[in-house]
Amino acid sequence: MRSWIVLAFFALVACVFATSTELPPANFGSPVTKVFSNSNDLASAIKGQRALVCFFNARCPHCKSFAPDFINAARKSHSDGPKDVKFFAMDAELNPYIPPGFSFHHYPGIFYVDASGNKVPYTDSRDAFTIHNFVKQAAAGKSSLIEQSVEDTIAHYESLMEKKDLQLGEMPSECLRSEPAAFAEANAEITTEADADADEDIDADADEEADEEADADEEADEAAFVEAEAEVEVGAEAEAESEAAPALLEVEAEADVAVDAEAEAELEAELEAELDLDAEAETETEVDAEVEAEVEEELEAESEAEAETESEAEAEAESPAVVA
Repeated sequence: MRSWIVLAFFALVACVFATSTELPPANFGSPVTKVFSNSNDLASAIKGQRALVCFFNARCPHCKSFAPDFINAARKSHSDGPKDVKFFAMDAELNPYIPPGFSFHHYPGIFYVDASGNKVPYTDSRDAFTIHNFVKQAAAGKSSLIEQSVEDTIAHYESLMEKKDLQLGEMPSECLRSEPAAFAEANAEITTEADADADEDIDADADEEADEEADADEEADEAAFVEAEAEVEVGAEAEAESEAAPALLEVEAEADVAVDAEAEAELEAELEAELDLDAEAETETEVDAEVEAEVEEELEAESEAEAETESEAEAEAESPAVVA
């Protein structure tokens, strides 16, 4: 009897301990996070906004243990940056119709959303430090991180598919998510439309590149044609100059001859003028000599006349003396 009482006591203690150690429902609300209860509100909030989004189930043990790290990562981003990245959460168990573009099969489903609406699943360690570091690098636009995250996600889901039975057996039912049939079909249609739009964008980009290449080729052909025409014009001008060169040389030679003839005529005229001046000077010299000879003759005549007068005077002076 006493042994049954002891066993009952220990069973009661075990139940109390189990009850006391069970974590309360997951709570992602805080001053630095925002919890949405409506899919449309969340879709509007992430439009054009960089954010880390967590879809959770309040009864999921993993979500319960992750909630404090999610909030601490938000605090780190709020204090250390990037401050423009918001931390959003939504109970996808209560609101199974989540915004399109998000797809996951177990809780918590974590995604980084950039300002263009691109969604990158997060599958790394779920501690505050690693999440904050991921957000900083993703916000800085490091493509290698995004590519690595996508690769990690693919590998993660491939591993899940390989060990599906084991995972389903080990994982609590609260951590598994099954999409509503209507939502899965709608999401598939959205994905198909998105793929079609992406294909159209790729085709449009290819057409645009082809048009740009065609325009570039056309411009190159036009430039080559213009250059060839310019070379032909230059050649024609050179040929015309070559043909005109002899005639030009002849004209220049004739001009030189004419100039030489004019110079020679001017020189002859100068020589004639000098000869005329010399002749005039000689004539003037002769005239001066004749005038000088005449003057000398007149002077001699006057001297002779004076001599005769003196002789006569002397003669007259001597004549009375003889008479007496």
